[in-house]
Amino acid sequence: MMLSRLPRIEPMAVARLAPLAVPLVLALLLPGVVPAAQKKEPKEPKLGVTLQFVADKVNQQGPVNVAGYLHDNATGKDSIVHLRLEQSNVKFEQPKCKLGFHWRVFSNGAITTDKDVWMLLSDVNSVEVIPKEAAWKRDDSKQGNTTLSYKADPPVSVLRLNVSNGNSFELNFYDEGVADRVAKALEHAVGLCGGGKEAF
Repeated sequence: MMLSRLPRIEPMAVARLAPLAVPLVLALLLPGVVPAAQKKEPKEPKLGVTLQFVADKVNQQGPVNVAGYLHDNATGKDSIVHLRLEQSNVKFEQPKCKLGFHWRVFSNGAITTDKDVWMLLSDVNSVEVIPKEAAWKRDDSKQGNTTLSYKADPPVSVLRLNVSNGNSFELNFYDEGVADRVAKALEHAVGLCGGGKEAF
C-alpha cells in the first residue's frame, strides 16, 4: 500500500507562521479571549463633538419656567417668585476652550439679568448637578440669608460649573437625566482642556 507523501514544509514558512500560532490556539480553545493585538479601545469623543453635543442639548431645552416658594423660618413669612430662565445661543471657541451662552432671567415678569456669559473650561474645577432648591440655598447662604427654605415647582435640575475664582455658571433643565448627560459631556470637555484639577 502506497502512502501519499506529505508536502514538505520549509523552515522559513514555519518561522513566519509561529507568531500566529498562540493567538490562534487561544481563540479556538477560549472563545471569550481575544488576543491583545485584536482588541480595540473605544475612542473618546473629541472636544468639538463634545461641545457641539452640549450646545445642542442646552439649545433644545429652551426657557425654564419655575415657581419658587420661599419660607422664612425666622419670621414665618411666605413669598412666591415666578422665574423664567433663558439660556440660549450656546456657542464655543474650540481652540481657546471657551464656552458661552446668553443668560436672561425674568422675575415676576421683570428682566433682572440679560447678558452674554463666557467661561474658560480650563478654569473649571468641578461639574455638578443639584436640585434648584439646593442651588437657591447655597447662593442665599453665601449672602448671609440662612433662615430661608425653598420649594421649586416644577422640579428643576441645575448643572453647575464651579470655577477656580469661587464663582459658578449654571444651566437649568427640567429633565434630570438630560442634565446628567450634559454634565458628563462637560466633565469630558473640561478634562480635555486641562481643567478639573485642584492642588488639594
